[in-house]
Amino acid sequence: MTVQVHGAESKWDEELLNIKFRDVSINAFGMPEAWREITTKYLLRANIYMDLQVGPNLQAINFKKKDATGKEILEALLTAFPAYTYTQDSETGVIWIHPKRIKYKDILYQKISIICPAHQIPMFTKVYEPLCSLLSTNVIAASLPKSGPPYSSYGYFVDLPSGVFSAREILNFCCAANITKAFAIGPETVESSNKLLLAVYDLHYLNPMALPRVASLKFWKIEIGTPSNEIPSVNEVNAALSSTNFAKRWAAVTYLEAAQANYSPVEIIENDRNPEKAVWAALGIENMLYNGIGDDNFFFNLESHFSAIQQDLALIKDPGLALIASLELARVKRDFLNLDEIVKKHKFTDEEIACIRPNIYRLVNESPLVADKLVAMKPDASGFPVLSELERTNFFKLAPPEN
Repeated sequence: MTVQVHGAESKWDEELLNIKFRDVSINAFGMPEAWREITTKYLLRANIYMDLQVGPNLQAINFKKKDATGKEILEALLTAFPAYTYTQDSETGVIWIHPKRIKYKDILYQKISIICPAHQIPMFTKVYEPLCSLLSTNVIAASLPKSGPPYSSYGYFVDLPSGVFSAREILNFCCAANITKAFAIGPETVESSNKLLLAVYDLHYLNPMALPRVASLKFWKIEIGTPSNEIPSVNEVNAALSSTNFAKRWAAVTYLEAAQANYSPVEIIENDRNPEKAVWAALGIENMLYNGIGDDNFFFNLESHFSAIQQDLALIKDPGLALIASLELARVKRDFLNLDEIVKKHKFTDEEIACIRPNIYRLVNESPLVADKLVAMKPDASGFPVLSELERTNFFKLAPPEN
């Protein structure tokens, strides 16, 4: 899988300025608070750069409109904070808010060499932290707990192409992989410090009384298609999570993360009594909730709510799903031997491998137990990821400065 699967370009980001938002009401004090409100309440995702000279501009914004496009909302923000502007990246579509005095191309302009393509690596530990380390002379990482929420929500998986990119461009790749994440760069609060703090933010809006945000529905339409009604049904979410197309499975997980307050995981899993669809849905929900972090008891907890999951695992016939399910269980130190037998008896085609290769990369990156299991299973196919590719722990190095 290449970065283009959900990649270096985001059609959703490109459309954000044209989306019409309903019942818009922004009441905030200062640029940081206003930025958090528009990105979280409306999922109008934009990264923000605040430097030492301009600062947070501590004035109020009060904007109300029955219907407003993303462009109109951002223009209202800039009217309240005239020292700022915004730029939509021409390559990815990702939006950045930044001081007018700072050219967009000068934000995190340091060039980084991505030594080889990275497939489904965890964003926080393999991209964000190493990147901040390389930029440590003037940029430092925000601290987060090393387990559980919110850490697990930042451990989502990204693809990166090889080549030389600015640090800002690499952050844009990370944005294109998940619509509920944004980056903020601002002065460190320590007095007399001249360093900038690079932080990653969740854009979750966990209000069960609110409908899925309009921007999340637009994402579904772009990546999966128009739902039968305005909001994707539980049946449609289940179908997308169990699609044979990885890009659709990724989109379903991403949408579900943005609208998780509006759906019951158990209802999605048990919506279709096809056992293979139920298992695919369960794996997608595990990915959405935990990203492989702190979920060792996920299947145990799932069984307490959904007793048929063990039977569903036993009824799997699809070799690709059997392999992924077996590797998932290996990660949490459980076995289901009939799944191993299905894999051993099957010769995988290139098409079958393409459908599950991103899942294999993700699982091996999550746990060395998965790599050991994959070696022991010896699946019969030539197109599986080469495990030696996955042993790399560092993908970045500083590129020489340009003349």
